[in-house]
Amino acid sequence: MTYSDQGSTAQANPYIIYGRTPAGFWRRVLATLIDGILVLIVSTLIAKLISPSISLTAGATLYNAEILYSTIQLVVSIGYQVIMVGRSPGRTVGDYAAGIQVVSTEMGVPGFTRSSKRVVIVLVSSAISYTVVSPLGTLLFLFDGLWMLFDKNRQTLHDKLAGTLVIRHAREVREVHEPDL
Repeated sequence: MTYSDQGSTAQANPYIIYGRTPAGFWRRVLATLIDGILVLIVSTLIAKLISPSISLTAGATLYNAEILYSTIQLVVSIGYQVIMVGRSPGRTVGDYAAGIQVVSTEMGVPGFTRSSKRVVIVLVSSAISYTVVSPLGTLLFLFDGLWMLFDKNRQTLHDKLAGTLVIRHAREVREVHEPDL
């Protein structure tokens, strides 16, 4: 069945209801890679500005540099995702390049509340990665991303949590104002 079919699942599938095409897996991977590279560059610049004298030598200095850099990278990544997805039109730089867009399940702009909920999975997997059971953080990250391959609405776990969908870019996304926390 294609997403343009008007079969018995039309009531349950928001793509059919609103006439949109879901973003494919590889488009989402491309967007994630582009966003990751951008976050990496910005995080490195910020780390160099904050602490230009940090040495990457063995011992405590290296450990402190790793903690500082990881923290900066996590903060930049979360801020970037929340701000870029939360504002209209719900697209990061990677999303622009891949031709995709994050929307609410009603095909509106996600807003900052939904975009904040989307990063919860990233926060949890990152937090687990810094514990003794760090492979579980990696598994959660992979499980979240691969979930869309088996979901009828092509949603990842963070999409389900936030009530969002990722579609091929649509020019006429409605402005939906949700109360932000």
